[in-house]
Amino acid sequence: MNNFLLKTLGLLLFINLFSCNRSEKQYTLNLTAKPNNAGTTIGGGSYKAGDEIKLSVTPTSGFTFTNWTEGTKIISANTDFTYTIPSRDVTLSANFTKRGIITLQPSAEEGKDAWVFDLRPDNNFGTHTDISAMTWTNSGAVTKVRGLIQFDFSAVPENATIDSVKLTLYGYHSPSNGSHSRTGDSNTSTLQRVTQKWDEYTVTWNNQPKSTNIGEVVLPESTSETQNYILDVTESAKFMIENPSQNFGYILKLTTEECYRSLVFASSDNKNNSIHPRMDIYYSIN
Repeated sequence: MNNFLLKTLGLLLFINLFSCNRSEKQYTLNLTAKPNNAGTTIGGGSYKAGDEIKLSVTPTSGFTFTNWTEGTKIISANTDFTYTIPSRDVTLSANFTKRGIITLQPSAEEGKDAWVFDLRPDNNFGTHTDISAMTWTNSGAVTKVRGLIQFDFSAVPENATIDSVKLTLYGYHSPSNGSHSRTGDSNTSTLQRVTQKWDEYTVTWNNQPKSTNIGEVVLPESTSETQNYILDVTESAKFMIENPSQNFGYILKLTTEECYRSLVFASSDNKNNSIHPRMDIYYSIN
């Protein structure tokens, strides 16, 4: 075998070995969860360029998956997807959002609610067992009642993003004010955000605070005497949470203040703690 042939065979062998080594080069795929312990990832390891790897994530309790990113670039928003390995080491982050719920259902000592009564315009009813929206008669005189309520939102984290807020008002048979009634006509009512300060123990009909119809919530006419209402107050509650100095609560009043109609709910002064007004705040933290 001549020298030329030997050199040719050697060159071919070198090229073949180089190609084999190149094709077998491994690249590292690192998977991380952000924040730490927010979820588990599957699919990390060492692979050849061009390999298609199935990646998946499982959020831990209290978190939801947001997306996969490489640096600041979003790779996918799916919990499960197929990733093609490039010719380099890669770190992918599985990003999660923290979800939380805060439930406020204050007792008599912590709660702030009252109702105001035009028949006794200078009297305070800040420790009554219920709050009402009502137009009725008292000894022949037409009277109007409106309810006030306010929640302390200080427990909401400052960096929280408010997703939704639900207010639950519990209907019941009040010893003094009865229950929901549509004797005259519809007892449809409105819940409006209050725009002025008021004190539970000094508020009266004559000094009741002003309110705004921006973000007001309508309570449709009742279908039973003790119907509970779950109200979406996200818009108004979010405003008060984000602007604590403007948190003055709500006023409840009939849409049409004419006889004979009423909505009657338990207040935070009710002996039954389970039917105190309740606010559920759903939030997320990225």
